[in-house]
Amino acid sequence: MREINLFTYGDSTKPATWSNVPYCLSSALQSMGYRINRIDISLSDNRLLNICRRIWNAVARRVLGILHRGDKFAYTFDRTPLFCKEVEKRISAANRKYPNACCNIFLSFSCYNRHSEAPSILLCDWTFEHLLREQYGREPYACERKYIQLQQEAINNCKYVVSLFEKSAQYIAERSSNPNIVHLGSNVINIIGENHPTEELSSTKSATHNILFVGGYRYREAAVQLVESFDALKHLYPDLKIDIVGQTVENLGISIPDGVSCHGYLDKANPRQQETYYRLFKEASLFINHNPIWAGYSSMIEAMYFYTPVIVSPYAEFVGEFGEQITFGEYCSTFSREELAECIRKVFDSSDRQRMAVDAHNAVKDYTWQSFVEKLVKLIEE
Repeated sequence: MREINLFTYGDSTKPATWSNVPYCLSSALQSMGYRINRIDISLSDNRLLNICRRIWNAVARRVLGILHRGDKFAYTFDRTPLFCKEVEKRISAANRKYPNACCNIFLSFSCYNRHSEAPSILLCDWTFEHLLREQYGREPYACERKYIQLQQEAINNCKYVVSLFEKSAQYIAERSSNPNIVHLGSNVINIIGENHPTEELSSTKSATHNILFVGGYRYREAAVQLVESFDALKHLYPDLKIDIVGQTVENLGISIPDGVSCHGYLDKANPRQQETYYRLFKEASLFINHNPIWAGYSSMIEAMYFYTPVIVSPYAEFVGEFGEQITFGEYCSTFSREELAECIRKVFDSSDRQRMAVDAHNAVKDYTWQSFVEKLVKLIEE
């Protein structure tokens, strides 16, 4: 059996790690006959580093954030030289423990296996520089440039760089000497277990008014706008329901009307919570996350796979993938409660709701881990 060393930030046996990606990837590779050597490089089991992390986040990061008031500060402890040095030690130890691997896959753009003759493949979404310049809209600070250089070294010295987003792959290729920067033609939907939709959902969804929102605290303002739109919309759609996953009532900090339910974080590794999660996706007749710049891509395409029209902000990656006009929902471009309510009315009042549901599914129906891993294995076999 051929071996792959899989390096992840977190436990790849747990679906909760990085939006289910390590779990789904490793499961798909195992189904194709590969033995997976799982190496957690988050260093979460290192007591001393965890103390350093807490001190950093409580003191140093807060002070640096104050010095750069008005900007999003992303230089976490996991991007410091101390942390990166310890990660390098763990990579070296894994190389000695698993010397027969045919390749090393890193779910990060920040490191590669310099100790092995087997090729390294880096698979992630975007680089730290891309995050700062494109999503945060600012130049890197002096303390952040060292980490950008570290990522650039890893990208230039690995065999392949695989980005989940085509726009990100182009961004990396423009800044790298590595000729093997690739996008495998699609992203992936992170479905756990046998939770797959049937086309019957397209007809049942077009007869209800159930809205689903998925997103953690960073999407709080978008969730609040949706809740604040509820009373006005309830008069138009008496059966209206809103389910919010990833937020609690305490997180939102506002009064929650009857008909709105907050479920908090739902762990797919927990059978009961997994059942609730997929029940909500099957019942939802409209999925919403209109947060600007980035709007929870993974849960968005998961909802689409479950025959759910969407309301989403026209952020670059989504528009680049699905076009400036979508037939499976509406773009909400101004991030206002008024436009959000108007977009909801457009979808709910449309005579083509069932067609929207089918179009949503068809847009992502090929985004399976099986298809993605088959393309990835071709790189490994080379």
